Amino acid sequence: MSELIPPDDPISLEDLAHLAPADLRAVFRELGSERVILALSDASPALRRRLLERGGSADRPIPKPAPAASPDQVQTARQALVEIVCRLSRVGQIAFDHPDDILDQVA
Repeated sequence: MSELIPPDDPISLEDLAHLAPADLRAVFRELGSERVILALSDASPALRRRLLERGGSADRPIPKPAPAASPDQVQTARQALVEIVCRLSRVGQIAFDHPDDILDQVA
């Protein structure tokens, strides 16, 4: 299931803010802290802080934003984040319905 998610994928960082903290931690664990920071690097400071606080553990400090990265690096990290969310959701490890999956169920 490592197909590339197109850049216009309907999952946004704002959608991730709706994940339960434990689910967000599972996604972040899978992605790795460096790539999480990279994927969130161009998010608004408020959204980045909210996601990192919800997805962090109490015994670990919130990582600092990554130094300037190329747009391609950010996009690659963001695609990996979306792929992990979709994969973990589809196997039932987290509670998140991909917008396309919701539309398929309604149709």
